[in-house]
Amino acid sequence: MFIIDELTGLKYATNEQVIKDTKYTKNKYAELVWKNMLNRYGKQFVKEPNRHSEYYSENEVVDDSIFGV
Repeated sequence: MFIIDELTGLKYATNEQVIKDTKYTKNKYAELVWKNMLNRYGKQFVKEPNRHSEYYSENEVVDDSIFGV
């Protein structure tokens, strides 16, 4: 799926299409960036974020005492 910019005529892939392409090309860096954007921006990033729930990361509990805090 893509969107066409009416002023320039350029075609842009939707964020949903980007994740499909990264699965196909096995581009791990692009997949990592996509996951980070999904976790930060949710509905602003994709239309239906619940459809991509497998990409949400769980918040890690970090023991600050190991860092001297």
